[in-house]
Amino acid sequence: MLELKNVSIKFSGFSLDNISLVVAENEYHMLLGPSGSGKTLLMNIIAGFQKIETGKIYLNGADITHLPPQKREIAYLFQDLALFPHLTVFDNVAFPLKIRHLAKNEVELKVMKYLDFTGTSHLKDRGINKLSGGEKQRVALARMLITESSMLMLDEPFSALDTSLKLDLKKLLKKISGLGVSILHITHNFEEAISLAEKLTVIEHGKIISSTAFKDISTLLANQFTASLSGERNYFIVKDIISTADFHLLMLSASKNSDFSMPVVYSGELPEKPATCVIPGNQILLSSTRLHSSARNHFEALVTTVFRTENGFELELYPIVDAFRNEEMSFWVKITRLSYESLQVRLNQSLWISFKASAPLIF
Repeated sequence: MLELKNVSIKFSGFSLDNISLVVAENEYHMLLGPSGSGKTLLMNIIAGFQKIETGKIYLNGADITHLPPQKREIAYLFQDLALFPHLTVFDNVAFPLKIRHLAKNEVELKVMKYLDFTGTSHLKDRGINKLSGGEKQRVALARMLITESSMLMLDEPFSALDTSLKLDLKKLLKKISGLGVSILHITHNFEEAISLAEKLTVIEHGKIISSTAFKDISTLLANQFTASLSGERNYFIVKDIISTADFHLLMLSASKNSDFSMPVVYSGELPEKPATCVIPGNQILLSSTRLHSSARNHFEALVTTVFRTENGFELELYPIVDAFRNEEMSFWVKITRLSYESLQVRLNQSLWISFKASAPLIF
């Protein structure tokens, strides 16, 4: 188990403030945050490459705060992989064992074990410069695993890979997590985080925003910063609530200071102090005319922004209020190419937004 207690360090213009974090035994722990949030700095602190000003770091109960990197028994996969270009695949993977002066036959057995595990044994005699990006990533993982450390750290392992290789790496990382090790994996990609995480910690500007066991994606959207990382942009303030026997009428605004509120019908249970609402974009339907369906929420809106995405298009729409476009709050909706073409989407086009009363997430 890895534990950080009240770790702090200050630089000119940036600091890590009172960071406390626990990575449990055999846990796949994701550290999620945008560039510049302090993720890599925190990893360097854990690995021993950066000293801290205050706080403590424990690994399996032992205080490692002031130990040098080579004595921490933590394996670290750098973002640039740090493979030796002048060595073969075999010698790269063998390097951590050779510096420990292990017997030649023991080195060879262990190298082949982890090359087989990562599917790279056929590359053992190849030079690093003759490998693809995915092959380099697997070799670097084999070199990390051969240390047989109980704690593994991964710095943005997907960042240099093509989309086609990412699924294979995810499968390999799942396989590695079954070895009985603790993994701390940092990323800026929300989808990557939720696909692997058993526990998810969110960091922003050097501060831990949240750290929870991952059970339900909806619980991660309670914070506007985390919601923005997920790609959800329909994040609103609950200004008022009018409740009836059958439903709640939420008066939603774009901000606390906004004078404009839009009524949204909600059929679920309310938390004790409802303050915010997220309406997932994948719960919103677009149509050229008002739908006659079970959906309780219908708004006419104008298309103001169109972005092409990997799987279709993303639109921003401003609701029409009293025949005028209201620009205080907007809705973002993702649609397929087929829907885009069927609706003949264009800027300033009037469309109808519809979503069920069960769609909003209230926090």
